[in-house]
Amino acid sequence: MAEDSSEKFFPGEQTLWTMRQSTFVLMRDMLAPLLGFGLIALLLFLAGFANVWVFVALIVLIILIDAAIFISWQMTVYRLTTKRIESRSGVCSVSRDEIDLGDGQS
Repeated sequence: MAEDSSEKFFPGEQTLWTMRQSTFVLMRDMLAPLLGFGLIALLLFLAGFANVWVFVALIVLIILIDAAIFISWQMTVYRLTTKRIESRSGVCSVSRDEIDLGDGQS
């Protein structure tokens, strides 16, 4: 990940490691809406409700929800520096949590 010029560093601090959540977390979170709305579509179809626009609306809803999940996943970053551990997440407003290495090792 490229370094942001807006990131706050302490004097002498360097980034050692930057990562995101596991891809398995992303797949798990994106699979839930797919299975849920897929089950709803199957039940509607089995009940004889065959309006194509309802199924199109369900597909669009799945795509929008999964896009929001992906963007949230993409914006969550964990960073280890020489002085602290930082967790940063958020799309519209960034939430930042950090802990000094000395506090984390005790």
